[in-house]
Amino acid sequence: MKPILLSSIICICLCFSRPSGSLAQDRLVIISPHWEGIRYEFGRGFKAFYQAESGREVKVEWMDVGGTSDVLRFIKSEFSNKPDGIDIDLMFGGGSDPYLELSRTNLLAPYQLPDSLLSAIPQKAGGFPLYDADYHWYGATMAGFGIIFNKRVMERMRLPNPKTWEDLTDPALFSWVGSADPRKSGSAHMPFEIILQAYGWERGWQIITALGANARSFANTGSQVPKDVTTGEIAYGMAIDFYAWAQINEVGPEMIGYTMPDNLTILNPDAIGMLKGAPNSEIARSFLRFVFSEAGQRLWMQKPGTPGGPERFQLSRFTVLPDLYRRIDPAYTSVTFNPFTWTSTFVYDA
Repeated sequence: MKPILLSSIICICLCFSRPSGSLAQDRLVIISPHWEGIRYEFGRGFKAFYQAESGREVKVEWMDVGGTSDVLRFIKSEFSNKPDGIDIDLMFGGGSDPYLELSRTNLLAPYQLPDSLLSAIPQKAGGFPLYDADYHWYGATMAGFGIIFNKRVMERMRLPNPKTWEDLTDPALFSWVGSADPRKSGSAHMPFEIILQAYGWERGWQIITALGANARSFANTGSQVPKDVTTGEIAYGMAIDFYAWAQINEVGPEMIGYTMPDNLTILNPDAIGMLKGAPNSEIARSFLRFVFSEAGQRLWMQKPGTPGGPERFQLSRFTVLPDLYRRIDPAYTSVTFNPFTWTSTFVYDA
């Protein structure tokens, strides 16, 4: 055999060979509106989980096409051109409404979690289902909507403790209330929808009008309002829970409080689901098992560096495993509210 031909064959064999003892690498593609912290912690955690479960390595690829509405629009557009599958395995995050729509249009693939995991998840929280009856989607965590308040400002200015949305209409609170612009922020839009449904159309608009009159300003993003409360620019703000917990973690519960009005708000599952035609369906199922394992659920609540907690980012979200609220050391988490002890007769019409 000629030396040049022999060298070529050897090079080709080396390119396609795998060193003995190395692990095969699999692939998972996730489209998500989640922020960097969630992507990093769940990507890192899943790699360890998958290696222990399968003995293989996995590469997690995150697709970022924008916010929740952008993700939903992208998925529907892709399926209109490729109805059998769009080369994406999972959608992760974005509330529950997108998953209801994807399920209605048969763009999600069902997967029933093992009984050992499914039995630990309540069917409902706050009157809202935590997973689809046909297993097309599951609530990986939950989001609540309430009022963040600055205790020191309230004490200094002799302002009342808020318990309901209607409390924010008190004329004594003029210029001390904050909200994001509901036209620009989904987390700001939801409380206004809740007020209209909880109080009724006529009374709801009266409350929104009076609340708006008390507002110092309307921020462009939902995350800005809790920051304004923390700095004392305002005393009260309408906020989604994890923005509030982030501020409580930063400055302490002795300064910042958060309440979810009884019977006047909702817990909304922040879901995950496998897309139809997922190219890596077995790995996607493994990711779902990880998300609902104790190892995955601890990432939502615990502080970075605590045993079983995240490595770099504090996520400050609810777990969907009720037992963890009892078993996680309070020193390991900034989430002080247990949604499973919270009751509400209010049923939100999505």
